[in-house]
Order: sequence, then C-alpha cells, then structure tokens
Amino acid sequence: MRGGKSVVKNVAFGFGSKLIVLAFGMIVPQLLIKAFGSEVNGLLTTVTQIYTYIALLEAGIGNAAVNALYRPLDDGDRDTASNVISAARRYFREVTVLYLGAVVLFAVIYPWCVSSEIDKMTIFWVVFIQGLTGCISYYFCAVYNQLLDADAHKYVTENVELLGYVLTSVAKIVLISIGFNVISVQIANFVMVIVKVIVTYSYCKKKYPWIVYKKNADKNLLEQRGAFIIHEVSTAIFYNTDVFIISTFCGLLLSSVYGVYNLVFSALNTLVNTANGGLGFLLGQNHYKDHKKFLLLYETYDTIYTMVVFIIFSIAYILAIPFVALYTRDITDTNYIIPYVPLLFSVINIMSGTRAVASRLITVTGNARKTQGRSLAEAIINLVASLVLVQFFGIYGVLAGTIIALLYRMNDMLIFASRHILKRKVIAGYKNIFVNGLLFIGIVLINKNITLHVGSYGSFVVHGIVISAIVAAAYFLLNCICNVRLLKNVKVVLQERKQQAA
Repeated sequence: MRGGKSVVKNVAFGFGSKLIVLAFGMIVPQLLIKAFGSEVNGLLTTVTQIYTYIALLEAGIGNAAVNALYRPLDDGDRDTASNVISAARRYFREVTVLYLGAVVLFAVIYPWCVSSEIDKMTIFWVVFIQGLTGCISYYFCAVYNQLLDADAHKYVTENVELLGYVLTSVAKIVLISIGFNVISVQIANFVMVIVKVIVTYSYCKKKYPWIVYKKNADKNLLEQRGAFIIHEVSTAIFYNTDVFIISTFCGLLLSSVYGVYNLVFSALNTLVNTANGGLGFLLGQNHYKDHKKFLLLYETYDTIYTMVVFIIFSIAYILAIPFVALYTRDITDTNYIIPYVPLLFSVINIMSGTRAVASRLITVTGNARKTQGRSLAEAIINLVASLVLVQFFGIYGVLAGTIIALLYRMNDMLIFASRHILKRKVIAGYKNIFVNGLLFIGIVLINKNITLHVGSYGSFVVHGIVISAIVAAAYFLLNCICNVRLLKNVKVVLQERKQQAA
C-alpha cells in the first residue's frame, strides 16, 4: 500500500512550495505596477487568471486519468497502467491542438474587447505568449503530472513547479529592474516553462521506464472523461467570470485592484488546496474498501479541512486591508483601498473551501457524469448574476454574483455527497460549516469596531502572528468542544494509515 511517507511529502513539499510562491507573488506584481503602471498589471492579472483556469481543461482529462490509474498502480499492473497513460497522452495532445487555436483566437480578439491606453500589439503579444506556455506544458508533460499524482508523488510536481516559479520570478525581477518591457518579461516566463518541461520529462522517463506507449490505446479507458471535461469547462467559466467582466466593464485599473486582492486570497486558497491535493488521493484509494472506515476517514478529513479553511480566511479578512494599504502606499494611479471587498473575498473562499472535500469525493468515486449539469448551472448563474449586478454595483456586484452561484453549488455538492456517496443524513454535512460559521460572523462583527494601523512590514508580521495565534486557537477550541471525538478520530485514522503503509 502506497501512502504513509508520500502523504507527508505531498503536504510538506506542497505547503513549502506555496509559501515561497506566496512570497514571490507579493514582490513581482508590486514591481510590475511601479514599473509599468496599474493598467499593465490589470492586463497581466486578467490574462494570467484566464489561462490559469483554462488550464483546468487539463484537469478534466487528468481527473479521469488519475481515477483510472489508482487501481493498476496500487496492484502493480503495469500493462493496464501503460494503456491508461497512452490513452491520456493521446487525448492531451489532441486537446492541446484545440487549445492552441483558442490561444490564437483569444490573442486576436481580446485587444479589441478591452478599453485601455496600452497599444493593441502589446496586448496581443502578452496574451499569445502566455497562452503558448500552456500549450507546451500540456503537450509534453500533462500526462506525467497525472501519473505522479495517482502514484502519490505529487510532491515531485510541486517541486518542479516551485523551481520554475522561482526561476521565472527572479528573471522577471531582474528584467524589470534593468528596464526591459513587459513583452520581454512574458518571454522569460515562456523560457522557464520549457525548463520545467525538460525536468519533468527527464524525471518521469527515468522513474517509469516500464511505460510502453501504445498508438491504439482506447480512450474509453478514461472513464467519464467527457463529464470531467464539462466539469472543468464549467469551473473555468466560473473562475474567469470575475476578472474578465471587471476588465471589460470596469476597466483595467479596477482589474488591477481586483488582482491585488485576488493575489492574496488566491495564494492562500492554493495553499489550503495543497492539503486537499496532497491528501485527496487517500479518498481515491479507500472509497471502494470498508465503508465504515472510509466514512470515518472522510468525516475526520472534512472536519479538519473545514476548520483550516475558516482559520486561514478569517485571518486574511482581518489583515487584508492593512496589507493592501502597506503594499500600495507608493502607488498613486488608482485607489486600492475598497471597503467590504476583503469580506466578500473571504466569504467566496470559505464557501469554495467548505465544498472542496465533497467535490474531491464526487470526483474520485466516479460521479462526475451525474453532476455535470449542476456544474454547468453554477457557471451560468455566476455569469448571468455578475453581468447584471456589475451594472449597478461594480466590483461588489461581480463578487456578489460569485457568492450567489456558490450558494447553489456548495449546497448541491454537500447534499449529493451525503445522500448518494456517504449514505448519511444531509444535516451531518452542514455541522462543521455551521459551527465555524458562527465564529466567523463573530470575528467580522468584532473586527468592524477595530482599526488596525500597520506602518511597516515588520509591524505587519508581528500583528499577523498574534492575530493568527488567537484566531487559530479560537477555532481549534471550538471544534474540539463541538466534536469531542475529533482528536480520538484523528488518532484512529493515523493508526489505520500506518497499518496500511506497513
């Protein structure tokens, strides 16, 4: 049984890499704004986020590949694994050709969709080069990333991503500092993606020499691949809606403002999701075994994950405005301090986080096809609500549209997982949200009456440590009081994992 040490590595390397990414993610955008202005940062924010979530198309096929690989890898059936890997590679490469066409189309059309003082050729090249990096990565490495995930070696992917991100960030800092233009900065990113591709490809060729690529591998081995793709297309639309609507209807300056807040919250969200990605394969390996033990694993995992989500984004809510004020104090071309935006971002990320474990469960248990229509409905609700509300409330309206869509889909996922997979009362899925939600409301009410003044990054760190300790302790105590078996359940699950890994 694979799992014990890999769990630790997946989570440890994942968190470590995301912390470094978070640090560089704070430095580079600030330099971009100071060097090129908020409009250019708004453009890069929009384009980067759109391509980041278009990358979820990879995850659509990838989820099908990972699910199909769990059993053969666990059983040591290399022939079946080779068939699945061959089918996945074939599918990835076909989709990459379509992706390239979409990149060219987007690069041609987008400069005419956005009102900006940036010349259209610059916008074209920024969009095209950014998209081309994804094409190169998917064509050569997508299948290897899914193999490493299914084989409990996701930490390898995390390390390669970290290497690429650090090299790219350093290159951007150097280029900006010595006066190169924004297109040169994008080219540096493209070069570093090629480096990542070479490293991943070389590692996997050495680690998995037994893979035999079969030209006629049946794509039907990727069970429910169509449903997974629909899920990820819907997710791509859902997460792209905000930044695209803001850049189109409110302008690139406000897109830059959105980008600064989103920079903080998305980095934290990625950090939190690392645990779900690093531990999530345990659900895939165990859902077809003893149901009682699986239910204990799920409930323990969900309780801890939900608590961590509330802790992280309660802290983010309190510290967001002080941080943004400090981060943008020398930037004068637009106002970055917008009240209530941190609260809306926190609510969005809490709602996304509290459904994450149920979402992972639906994926690994092969229920993607049954829920594909609901995923598409979420995207449509978000798009329609945001388009309507932006006309009246600007950035607040766009964020509110996302919350409306999440209200529907979060409840739908929790109900579906409880009724159809876990076979338990629906109310059980809401207990953790209700308990932690009450404390979050209390934190919001208290914070409204407190003004936090931070004059330096050193002072911010000190305040952050104190606030984080208080908030984390409050959530931990509340969860232990409301779930007296929590610590005992954690111990039981860890012992079970240890026995399986032995």
